[in-house]
Amino acid sequence: MAVAVAAPFAPISAYALWPDKFTRSVIDSALAIKFEGKQPSVIVSIEGAFGDPSEVLSIYAYFDKSDDRRFAVRRATRQKDSTVVAWAGSSECSQMKPLLVRLEGVPPPRVDLYGIGQDSAAAPVFDGVTYSLWAAFPKWQESLGYELSMSSNIGSPLAVWTEALLAGLQPCWKPQAPAG
Repeated sequence: MAVAVAAPFAPISAYALWPDKFTRSVIDSALAIKFEGKQPSVIVSIEGAFGDPSEVLSIYAYFDKSDDRRFAVRRATRQKDSTVVAWAGSSECSQMKPLLVRLEGVPPPRVDLYGIGQDSAAAPVFDGVTYSLWAAFPKWQESLGYELSMSSNIGSPLAVWTEALLAGLQPCWKPQAPAG
């Protein structure tokens, strides 16, 4: 079961009204980059209103050589005609795990079928920044999902978490991937 959420009257950028083709290409590109033989478990993209993604964060969960659970975040930042890649690893960055745990507390948006139930009166933001998230195997209280994707704009719980992750990992970024 795939869950894709986009509410027509939530604060979203113009892109987020029609994300499927673009979002899928970002996800597919990020999934193609493996770390320690693993695909990312979570992908977050940040893009301006009228351009390609400016940043893509790929979050990997893996076991190191001593069989301890580790995490790595790959940050790909588009700068004009090139992409700059940086990495952060949980073995060198003690603040990473608490920041990643906070992702599990980011609430999904409420599905809003316009004209029925609780309608939102908020107008769309057409020139904002879009924060998109894709996650493999999300969980409900009693069952497992297969994929979750959602997009939002500035000020949303997803945007707040993403900006906190970037700020918290700022001293941890390195040009090379963490040692496995």
